[in-house]
Amino acid sequence: MKYIKLKFSFITSIKLSILFISFFLLSVTSALAADISIAPSNTAVSPNTQFTVSINISAVSNLFGAAFDLIFDPAILQFVSAQKGTFLEQDGVSTNLLTAVSPPGDLIIGYSRLASNGVATGISGSGVLMTLTFNALSAGASNLTFQNNSLCDASNPSG
Repeated sequence: MKYIKLKFSFITSIKLSILFISFFLLSVTSALAADISIAPSNTAVSPNTQFTVSINISAVSNLFGAAFDLIFDPAILQFVSAQKGTFLEQDGVSTNLLTAVSPPGDLIIGYSRLASNGVATGISGSGVLMTLTFNALSAGASNLTFQNNSLCDASNPSG
């Protein structure tokens, strides 16, 4: 039986590791203290199998939204879907999650809270930001690598 070995990158604004890729934030906001990670950090799946990873956030303050690209090998993986996590909606505020794969192997994600009565509000704490489902296409290894990362806090929702 052939397996696909996936290596996921742990993302943090505080530590660098040889095995993990650092998450550098583009906006200077109080959300900079946040740690973002992918769980599980690695997995092996058979070809033609779907699997899900969670994008988790911890120690964030006043988070209004997140935007990033997730790079993967399109010969090994196919993006299937994204589901909202509970973190940004925990106080009942509506959210908007947008995804696009363009070009192949570059998953572009934007996820934010909607302003209520014209006022942007943020969430602090830790939780599941979103879950992503992929289909393993063939045997091999693929990293999931973050690029063009930005967390926005409610005092500056445009980043």
